[in-house]
Amino acid sequence: MASRARRSPSPALAALLAALPLGCGAPQSPAKVDAPPSKPTGAEVPRASTAPPPADASSTQETSGPAAASEKLARPPSPFHPLVVHGQSSFRMIALPSFVAAISGDYLSTPIRIDGSGARVDGSLYAGLKGLGEPNAFYVMWITGDPPNHGKLGLNLPGERGGEDVFYSWKGSAWARDPDKPMPPAVSSAYYAGAIYSAAPWGDRTLYEINDPKLDEAKPIFVLGAGGSSPPAPEIAKGTGRCKTKLLGHADLERLSSGDLIGFGKVCREGDVPSFFGQSGAGPLAVERWAKGSRTSVIDVLPGSEAVTSLLPGSRLHVLGPKDVLVVAQPADHGAYVAHWNGTAWSDISPGGKESVNDAFRTKDGALWLVREKGLDRYTSEKWTTFTPDGIHHPLEWAKLDPNGTIWAGRTEELLTLEKETFRVVPLPELDPKEEGTPIDIVFRGDETLVAARAGGQVTVLSTKKPTKVLDLDAPEEPREGGPPPPRPAAKSELHAFARITPGTPGCKELFVVLYKLAKVAPPDFDFPLTRAALKGHTELSGVRFAETEEAGRRYFVAFVPSFSMGQKLVKTVQEGVKNATPQLLCGKPARTNRDIRIDLRTGEIVKANP
Repeated sequence: MASRARRSPSPALAALLAALPLGCGAPQSPAKVDAPPSKPTGAEVPRASTAPPPADASSTQETSGPAAASEKLARPPSPFHPLVVHGQSSFRMIALPSFVAAISGDYLSTPIRIDGSGARVDGSLYAGLKGLGEPNAFYVMWITGDPPNHGKLGLNLPGERGGEDVFYSWKGSAWARDPDKPMPPAVSSAYYAGAIYSAAPWGDRTLYEINDPKLDEAKPIFVLGAGGSSPPAPEIAKGTGRCKTKLLGHADLERLSSGDLIGFGKVCREGDVPSFFGQSGAGPLAVERWAKGSRTSVIDVLPGSEAVTSLLPGSRLHVLGPKDVLVVAQPADHGAYVAHWNGTAWSDISPGGKESVNDAFRTKDGALWLVREKGLDRYTSEKWTTFTPDGIHHPLEWAKLDPNGTIWAGRTEELLTLEKETFRVVPLPELDPKEEGTPIDIVFRGDETLVAARAGGQVTVLSTKKPTKVLDLDAPEEPREGGPPPPRPAAKSELHAFARITPGTPGCKELFVVLYKLAKVAPPDFDFPLTRAALKGHTELSGVRFAETEEAGRRYFVAFVPSFSMGQKLVKTVQEGVKNATPQLLCGKPARTNRDIRIDLRTGEIVKANP
């Protein structure tokens, strides 16, 4: 049986996860609607309803008089009830056909089953899984299928530079480890360096895109993973002159339901420097497509993409259906670029605006929705309409569609719904006396809605159904019959393995930018004059922390950034200011930091430490 207590890791694995700071709440109010310029047509964009708040909203307003000023505002009633309390700050919910598997923590996690009977710690969810040195010393990446009938599970064993990924299949009453399929040596080296730039299924194997290890210059190649009987790896279309390939690399790869493989990137022009991260050049964007099992490709240049001079990290493909695909290029100087494929041709449907596009989905009426920092963009009848919540200006972190067609969204300290073209705040119960809850995930299960909300460094699972019993992960286990009561759990702590280094995403909490790899003969106090010159005057980057890190004997100049959008700004600034620079926005934690480097962004000069 899995213990509910948080266990202190062994000395070889010990470290703590940092708590995430959160912000303030806001009262309920209707959505703002903006009408950005529409590229497809010049027609007027319809405006959304600005219906007033519900009549009972007045109960949340302050009353006059000194007594009211010293009291808390009345909290509006919430449709949610606590179901699981005192979860670790890292918390995930995985919806499976028969139940919801909730995982409290990253490494050394606690497995929870949520079903029609309520919530309970369920050690059988981890039956057969082998940790590193002690039970549960692993990170569950995903679960599919319907255990205990059938299922697949992927986990990561902690270790240096990403650890080891291991896969299991459900057999009988426990998980059984699948036969290992070692990566080819070139792929393994790229993996541990955080340099697998794209990957996608190809037949029954994994296709990896890496830089050709035989060359000192940049040239993307495909390498097939081990096992299976897939057709030979496809070939990336060859370029001419200095362009080794027709594209500078692929920002993303996806397999369609037809079995075709697609990838997109910038067309290489003479003089461009190939790069997978932060591609820059004079060429337009293009999609390279390989028919199922084919080694050769067809390239389609994307209309209207000539203005995209920089392809920033976070740009990706969104496959919404067999004949419904989006290419999203995150905004730089050009604004967000979006192209749509209808199964026959590509069209430019860019919404404009400088905000990142974090997700995309369609509603039952056929409308296309983009999740952006400021709100939601809807595309119907070749027109865009923007819906922006009022109140605090925290960016939207996520948006999901429930079975009834209602859009739910989350941002710092607010759970929102968009109904009849109006954003409304859904009140949450008080989770912490000093901090409002921030919804980090939502799952829809039949007629029940589950929300995971973080407050005070802990996560609470809330349900629209009032439970008969609340699962308290800080409570001791029930005493065994005839035995002494078990001790209180140990202080909250969690293993933080050497981080998995992956491309940066808006949801990543540990973002950094690799700016420069130092030559082996570079002096210990090298001060990066070209990069500092490019940063001079960019005081908007004042939240960035610069440092020199070390990985496998090589030193790197990196910048730790507080947000994805600031990371994008830094990448763009260095690309434009340093010739042939290819900064990489990544997610994870460098293995070792040698020194902090303080830069005065007003002057670009190094700030010397006081003697």
